[in-house]
Amino acid sequence: MRHRGIRRLIQALAPVLAVLARFRPAWALCRILQDVSPKTWLKHQGRIPEPEARPDGGLWRMAVVLDARSGGWDSVAETLRSLLQAHGAALSIHVLAADNAAEPASSGWRDVARLCRPRIWKPADFSQMLAEAAAAAELCLCVALNGRTGVRLHRFALPHLAAALGSSRDRLFAYCDEVLLRGRKVAVFCKPAWDRVLFETLNYIGPAILLRSHVLRAAALPLPQDCDLVEGMVRALMEAGQGSAAHLPLPLLQVDVPAGHAHPRPRSAPGPSARPQEAAQAVVSVIIPTRDHAGLLGTCLRTLRQTVANPSCLEIILVDNGSVCPAALALLDAEAGRGSRVLRDAGDFNFSRLINLGAGAATGSHLLLLNNDIAFGATGWLEEMLRYAVRRDTGCVGANLMYQNGLVQHAGIVLGMTSFLLGEHIAGHAHHGWPCPGPGYHNLLCSARSVPAVTGALLLVRRETFGLVRGFDPRLAVALNDVDFSLKVQQLGLSNVVVPVKGIVHLESASRDMDIAEEKLARLKAEAATAREKWGEALLDDVFYNPNLSLVMSYCLAKAPRQRRARARALGPPPDPPAGMPGNV
Repeated sequence: MRHRGIRRLIQALAPVLAVLARFRPAWALCRILQDVSPKTWLKHQGRIPEPEARPDGGLWRMAVVLDARSGGWDSVAETLRSLLQAHGAALSIHVLAADNAAEPASSGWRDVARLCRPRIWKPADFSQMLAEAAAAAELCLCVALNGRTGVRLHRFALPHLAAALGSSRDRLFAYCDEVLLRGRKVAVFCKPAWDRVLFETLNYIGPAILLRSHVLRAAALPLPQDCDLVEGMVRALMEAGQGSAAHLPLPLLQVDVPAGHAHPRPRSAPGPSARPQEAAQAVVSVIIPTRDHAGLLGTCLRTLRQTVANPSCLEIILVDNGSVCPAALALLDAEAGRGSRVLRDAGDFNFSRLINLGAGAATGSHLLLLNNDIAFGATGWLEEMLRYAVRRDTGCVGANLMYQNGLVQHAGIVLGMTSFLLGEHIAGHAHHGWPCPGPGYHNLLCSARSVPAVTGALLLVRRETFGLVRGFDPRLAVALNDVDFSLKVQQLGLSNVVVPVKGIVHLESASRDMDIAEEKLARLKAEAATAREKWGEALLDDVFYNPNLSLVMSYCLAKAPRQRRARARALGPPPDPPAGMPGNV
């Protein structure tokens, strides 16, 4: 009885909470109530457990390579001082200094150097340094001090990272979470598992990775001139496309971030499109389910045409779900006169069925699924989405959507987020309620990145891919059909991507009521049960969302970590999916 009363109270408050979530003061208050301060979290939940001993009882033989070409000797000494406390490893230390670096003279440096006896190398000897480091060690720790005033490792960092690599030689490097210090301010950067798309636009890996030594011996890694050593090595391994990277969700690094510096560092330009000519020649079939609401549909179509560089590349398909409003019927007739295709389906609202009907009539190379309550305010969004959609390793492409007041409505989907209406973990919008445009959580909101799913309110996908997964599941009439579709696409080995385009406004649920009535809530529960039956534990395992982060409000620290095991993902793109569509959807 008590649980039923709580559920009824949540249902009664749902309209109020939904409205409040769209206002900055209310969102800020919710974050304050939910968020755990970094200092408190580090004291209670961020404690580093003692590592297990190496199976043979010995020490790990590790080489340390410090990139100090743009870091002062005091910073190098600070990093070495933390390594002197390292547990479970025997170290040989190599420091890569700039050609014009002055001879270190500080007493702090001399004291540390006397204890660890580092070898100092110049850039011209880079290859020889890597060869000697790899020859004498099983693993190699690379640390980049580029623009950082201090990088310190926890005394248990090395054995934990070594354990994350494990015995499989396929795991080429491991990285971890960070504690960021900016003066007296403390933050914890809880990173996603390896994300090739994100790394193209944001150097989120951090200042330290642990590599297998055979990687240095086998690969001809050039000395990066325009980036630090860690970033250059990861980029070279990513381009090689073999092996995997392991992320360990433990805050094993402490990094000083100078005032005015962004961390992590966004790249000056996004990664290039793999097929620019294909993106320019793509024909996009825009599928818009609609019923009445002529004002919403008219705004959507007008802003769509105004913000696309080449409107002739659009094939507009309007799937009318029984409109009776004279203004809406007149608008549909006018659109038919302009060359848009109007399909009729007067049955009960079923988003999946309507989308499949539109997709079956589409002839474009790509399908753009679009709600009629979307409005576009800036150019370039479709071109940016196509830049990713034409890549053969990409499945669904979504975009940042915002409310009219500039707060984020959608920036990708996080699996396992709490549904207040259902009282269980299903899925939720990433960065919901954050200011947009803005950096979001450690610059993730302004970076293209991989996500498990994107909203069907604005979803771009190749028509071929839509056919391979046989479209949307009609059993999911309203809720979770986009999550289900995205996960089916992901099963093909493709990455779902959200891109940080600006100016797209989503009047969420403006064209239909919210799911709080008893009948609609029952339907929502039935659809959630269908999704759970299909996907099971996959709905609780989002590799792109750190297990140290909350499932109540996205990108707040969780009151307790969900798990702390290493998460490994392949570095390179998957092989091309099979070609051809298995019949009509």
